[in-house]
Amino acid sequence: MTKDGKWHILVVDDEEDMHVITRVALRTERWRGRHFHLESALSAKEAREKLADHGADIDVALVDVVMETTEAGLELCRHIRETQPPSLRLVLRTGQPGYAPIEKVMNDYDIDYYMAKPEVTKDSLYSVMRACLRSSQDIGMLLVMREQLRRSASLMEDATQLPQFLASVRDPLDFLAKKHDAAIYFVNDRSHDELTASDNLVGTAPLPPDFATIAVEAAQAGPDAWQPLQASHTYAFATVTLDARGPATSPQPAKTGVLGMLKGAFGKKVWKPEAVMGSVIARFAEAPTEKTLHDLRYDLAPFLENWRIIHRVYRWHDEAAHRRAQIDLANLAGAQGQ
Repeated sequence: MTKDGKWHILVVDDEEDMHVITRVALRTERWRGRHFHLESALSAKEAREKLADHGADIDVALVDVVMETTEAGLELCRHIRETQPPSLRLVLRTGQPGYAPIEKVMNDYDIDYYMAKPEVTKDSLYSVMRACLRSSQDIGMLLVMREQLRRSASLMEDATQLPQFLASVRDPLDFLAKKHDAAIYFVNDRSHDELTASDNLVGTAPLPPDFATIAVEAAQAGPDAWQPLQASHTYAFATVTLDARGPATSPQPAKTGVLGMLKGAFGKKVWKPEAVMGSVIARFAEAPTEKTLHDLRYDLAPFLENWRIIHRVYRWHDEAAHRRAQIDLANLAGAQGQ
């Protein structure tokens, strides 16, 4: 799925009639409110060229088996699995089902579905596309969550400011925004003096004029809520407890000696009881249905859990820096007193 909001299907077949039939079958169909966009390739070679140009945009590939050679389609499937994102789903569609045994082909080439051309109907094709797109979106979600954690882990080496960590959530939010056809904003701390400040907010679209009012209303909501906002029926929000602990704000007694310094840096942590609460705000083109909110809440769960982990590590990182500063000050004071 690309920014045009359509599901992109690559049809690879050396019979032009199959392209026409597929286009007619899916022309009026929609899934999750989006139409299908079909791209055609009349050979495996042409398909490889299209995949090299924009393979990341393709959600599903419908591949014929026999084209330039008797195994051109199977070789293309192997190439796709080796070079394209794991979220791309493969459907093998052949006019010679006996030539390529179902079980062997699906296992050897990691095929999602196997369809015999004479048995394909409009309804069966749509059902397969729907199942493939659902799998593609689920796998894509896992991939962006993994990338979010990977980027956050790399930030631990040199990042010191919260906005640097906040930047790691942009790709997952972009994915969710495209998947659910909504603009999504993440407010890290609802108690922040300025909710829409750049060090407290990440969004997938420019802020609308009424967003400040919406952010305040979401900030005043109870914990773990998920419901349409009263200010506008096209908004919905969720709140999340990021961390019920915070680093100590008052100086602690300095430790002396090597052992004491280590205890001071890594010993028992002192936390303040205040909770850090965040808000996720989604803006839809029209009033969201219960099913829409349910699906978005389901997809937000791993995103928010990832951010809880990232946020907690950041707080520990911040506290460790605070303790190191205390040690340095104690050492400096000790050196000056000698």
